[in-house]
Amino acid sequence: MATARGLLIVLSGSIGGISLLVVGFVVGGSLSMSINRQRRDLALMRAAGATPRQVRRTIAIQAAVAATAALAPGIVLGYHLAGRFGGLLVSTGALPAALPLVYSPLSALAATLLLAAVVRGSAWAASLRVSRASVPTALAESRSEPREPSKARTAVGMLLMPASLVLSITPLLIRTEAAVIGPANAALLAVIGLALAGPHLVRTATGALADNLPARISTAAWLAVNNARGYALRTAGAVAAMGMVVTLGLSFTLTQTTIMTARADEAALGLRGVRAITADRLGGVPHGLVSEVRATPGVRAATSIATTTVLTRQLAFGDDAGLQDRTALVLGPDANGVIDLGVAHGSLSDLQGAAIAVDERVGAVGESRDLVMGDGAAVRARVVATYRRALGFGPLIVSRDLAAGHTTTGLAAAILVRPASSGAPEFGALLARWPGTETTETPLITRPGAFPAEVVVNLAVLVVLLGYVLVVVANRLVATTTARREEFRALLRLGTTPGQLRRMLCWEAVLTAGAAAGAGVVLAAVPLTTLSMSFLGRPWPAGPLWLVPACVLLVGVVAWLATVLPARPVYTGGG
Repeated sequence: MATARGLLIVLSGSIGGISLLVVGFVVGGSLSMSINRQRRDLALMRAAGATPRQVRRTIAIQAAVAATAALAPGIVLGYHLAGRFGGLLVSTGALPAALPLVYSPLSALAATLLLAAVVRGSAWAASLRVSRASVPTALAESRSEPREPSKARTAVGMLLMPASLVLSITPLLIRTEAAVIGPANAALLAVIGLALAGPHLVRTATGALADNLPARISTAAWLAVNNARGYALRTAGAVAAMGMVVTLGLSFTLTQTTIMTARADEAALGLRGVRAITADRLGGVPHGLVSEVRATPGVRAATSIATTTVLTRQLAFGDDAGLQDRTALVLGPDANGVIDLGVAHGSLSDLQGAAIAVDERVGAVGESRDLVMGDGAAVRARVVATYRRALGFGPLIVSRDLAAGHTTTGLAAAILVRPASSGAPEFGALLARWPGTETTETPLITRPGAFPAEVVVNLAVLVVLLGYVLVVVANRLVATTTARREEFRALLRLGTTPGQLRRMLCWEAVLTAGAAAGAGVVLAAVPLTTLSMSFLGRPWPAGPLWLVPACVLLVGVVAWLATVLPARPVYTGGG
């Protein structure tokens, strides 16, 4: 139970942080669009004598009213989904079924306070420029967005993006699974920097593009580039939101697959040349099979291996002093000639009695450690060896004697066999005498496994949130395109053909999607490159690299549908 509560704290922190970031993006973007549509009214308020503070208060009240209207249904739906989410955690094995789900008003209160803080902060940030503008400037900008991006906003964004590079180098300094925290935070920081500096970057990039357009470029493309340049704030909002989808989607998924591959690769080095005998259909390796395997001609050494859950107290959460469950390997002294753990000090031959081996970075030979076994029994064990290949084999290995009596079946999961140099052993006759057993050239520990339960949950939540962001961005682009109908009609009156107008919108969609996909891939590539260099020794990550073109295609389709289709009635003569 203590472990499950610790996992809940980690999950809620991770999911809550991502949710707040997404909500901030959505609320900030929506308020910005709302303020843009009210610029003339706000300018008239300023002309009538309203102070900047009164303008900001007006916008804050509007945002608060909208948030209040969404609060009650959100709380009701949240309590309903909490039960479904708890069931998901239990079904994936992340939490025990016996852990109760407590419904408390404190959850609604916390959500209300967080939402109020996000809405208030977003309203203040979105209204700052329009409230501070002079009356002539406010009136001049009432029919269009500001032409010059905020210098303070740009400066903060340009500082955050290089700052994310500092976090990206964490895997080069710490080669443990904890190193993924750096790249994950780097991606979040870079996305925030992109959102803040986006208008300046879009204006600069499109300006450079406009100045270097070929002489024979089509009218539609020329208009699209200059529209993006002139309305950088509008373009940057879509670029930042869709770029966030690409960055977070690629970063989270490829980080996990890279770590899993690195873990399997390191385990494969420690088990090079080793064959395995398993008995999954029997629930474990039968007693006595290890002795017969050792007696088989061609076998130099053999050892049984199992896994167990051990609780340690290395973190500090609440009254349980950070009880954290770890899946530990169970080995005996006979593992010394079979598994190459990269032993730094001590020897696996001493792995008997109340003995453990640990990662060399977290312990030293001769120390004593207090552990809680999987059945709740508290034990005290001495460290007899430290090793380097903790990524592949885990940070803790317990002796077979220590685990005895504390596991469900007491059976080993597999037998690892180190063949003699004279040739590979023949197990045909042996396996025939033991029905249900089989041999494999690739021990299961050397294969990349499935995502851990907490990773699956985080990924599912992330997909839902990022899908919601895409829907919001699409709605914003649709609203923006619809609001430009007078602009489109003016272009048609000036001689632009419907085909040129349609092609202009296609080019705008291409520019927006290309900028979002490019920025998202670059921001994800930097931390993923350092992670891959540290764990895989190469600059590209492991995993489904088809996600990159899939993300590019996704944002392209969203941008096209939300930009071209809403204007169709105009250039077809229907609106």
